[in-house]
Amino acid sequence: MTNNNQNRNNNNYNKNNNQNNKAITPSKNPTTGEIDIEKTIKENKNNMPTTTQLRLLLSNSVIVKNKIELEKNTKNNEDYKISEELQNEIKYLLIKHIYQCGRDESIKRFDEGFDISKKLKEISDSKLKFDQYYRYLEEIVAYVKYYKG
Repeated sequence: MTNNNQNRNNNNYNKNNNQNNKAITPSKNPTTGEIDIEKTIKENKNNMPTTTQLRLLLSNSVIVKNKIELEKNTKNNEDYKISEELQNEIKYLLIKHIYQCGRDESIKRFDEGFDISKKLKEISDSKLKFDQYYRYLEEIVAYVKYYKG
């Protein structure tokens, strides 16, 4: 009898685990082709990483964002480009994120569903692209907190 109970418990555990191991399928806006963040999170809320995991990426990003703002303000230049030093910090942000993807399957699925690594790679020396990445990440964290709790 104990063996049957253990098998049932293992089967329930596997069913629950399999529900949370699905890929995140992004919903795209038919007009723009961009990811509809709110709809994607609402439809995939059980497959999302925890807000704590997402806030780690956000907190690392805010550090870089603050350094970029400080550098821009000291250069007082309309055509500001992110310095090589801060570009290296963005690359390091990507490396830390990739490491987390390797450690946690939910982070990897999140990355693949929302193109986080791709967006980080596209920044280069563009403050505008970094700001767009940062707002995108903030929006994701806000909707995950709202729909997942």
